[in-house]
Amino acid sequence: MELSAPTPHSSALSSGNVHKGHTGEKAMVISTSATPLPNYVNKYTITTLEQRQKYEEDFDAEYHEYEIIHDRIAAASERFVQLTSELDPLPPWTEAYQQMQDNVLEKYRIYQKRFRRYREDKKKYMYLHHKLAHIKERLADYDQAQKTRV
Repeated sequence: MELSAPTPHSSALSSGNVHKGHTGEKAMVISTSATPLPNYVNKYTITTLEQRQKYEEDFDAEYHEYEIIHDRIAAASERFVQLTSELDPLPPWTEAYQQMQDNVLEKYRIYQKRFRRYREDKKKYMYLHHKLAHIKERLADYDQAQKTRV
C-alpha cells in the first residue's frame, strides 16, 4: 500500500539528509525559558494520511527556498575556504601564518557587517534546516507507525 505519490523532492525526504550532500542528523529542538520552541514543533503532529500529505507539500514548498539560500551561503563560504586554504602551506606557529589567519578573520568580519543579507540568509537557512528536518522526522515516524500497523 503506497501512502503518497513521489514528489520532486522525495529523494530529500527518503534519504537521511535534508539536502543532498549533507550528513543527515536528527533535529534536536531544545527549549529553555529564554528561548521558546520554534513555531513548527507543535504544528507538525501527523495522525492522518491527509495531514501527512499536507506536511509533505509543506516540506516540498520550503525545500526549494532552502536550496536557494544554501547555494547563496555556499558561494560566500567558498570564498573564505579559498582564503583559508592559503594557510595550508604555512607552518601554524609562524608569524606569516598568524598574519594570514588574522587577515582571513578580518575579511570575514567585514563581509558579515557589509552584507546583511548573508547574516539574514544564514539565520533563515538554519531555521529552514531544522524545520525541514523536523517535518521529515515526523513523516518518517508516521510512515513507520503505518508499517507496524499492517
